[in-house]
Amino acid sequence: MSALHRFAFGALVVALTAACGPSTRLVTVKNGGPGEIDFQVKNLTDVPINYFYLATTERIDAAGGPKLDHESPDGAEAWGADLTGHGIGVGKTERIPVPSAGSWDARAVDRDGRFQFITGLKLKAGGKYILGLYGSGWRAPN
Repeated sequence: MSALHRFAFGALVVALTAACGPSTRLVTVKNGGPGEIDFQVKNLTDVPINYFYLATTERIDAAGGPKLDHESPDGAEAWGADLTGHGIGVGKTERIPVPSAGSWDARAVDRDGRFQFITGLKLKAGGKYILGLYGSGWRAPN
């Protein structure tokens, strides 16, 4: 492979990585112990998060899992109320209450109804977690 081809291939890889952006990621700051769960959501997207929901994975699975229509009465009941009360601004971090350890699903919604659905967050008692939401994770509304 010539130097020009290697350069072109390298530039393509960099461009694709930049275009796709990082995925939503749960960072474990402290892996558990005594005490409450410290769970924070960091908005690393380019738009405000208007609503943020958290429900047990078991509850969301029972309501239909990935096929659940989030805007339906069943979806609204499964997810419950918005946990921020005022949204999460761009670049801001918000602490979200987690009532107990276990497997949790999260749903973030922007002003246009686009959403991010994160499933199977394993949260332990006494743990500290930061869920970083990135722009590449948005899905179009149903």
